[in-house]
Amino acid sequence: MEFKYFGEGLTLFDNCTKLIQLTYKENTGFIYDSTTLDILQAFHYDTTTHEGWGIAYDDLTNTLYVSDGSEWISLWHSETLKEQRRIRVTYHGEPLQFLNELEFIRNNNKRMLLANVFTTDAIVGINPETGVVEILYDFTELWPYHDRSHYPYVDVFNGISNTDSTNEIIITGKFWPYMYRVKLFV
Repeated sequence: MEFKYFGEGLTLFDNCTKLIQLTYKENTGFIYDSTTLDILQAFHYDTTTHEGWGIAYDDLTNTLYVSDGSEWISLWHSETLKEQRRIRVTYHGEPLQFLNELEFIRNNNKRMLLANVFTTDAIVGINPETGVVEILYDFTELWPYHDRSHYPYVDVFNGISNTDSTNEIIITGKFWPYMYRVKLFV
């Protein structure tokens, strides 16, 4: 069997009726019915690196936030899938690259865009308007993936998902045998 697409970021949008997925290097995205998983639409896109890494939906602004491994996050209108603008993510005034999986959390009326920084054990909390990293969560001690004796294929920290609880996420890594439910302090 030949595989044509390498699936990457995925998020719910449009009142949770649809899923949107990016592909890594194929510049093709897919929209699925969230109940049946039928493909509703395929579309072409481009990013600063010509790759798709992560995607998150902000229902307050009807905007999709898209990462491509660079310090830039593209903001797409969720109906047209057209880029409206970009924000440059900075940490202590310096560009922060390798932004990967994205997820939104809310604390009262404050919104924060979370991104894991690929090949590190960190998640950053980004102001979605300015791109400034406001908080860094260090998960170095969560999973000592350096010890591969029991899990030889375990790889990097990678994966964020919301839960139904405020400021709570589920995190994991590539080939990790566990997922962790984590309460964030913002």
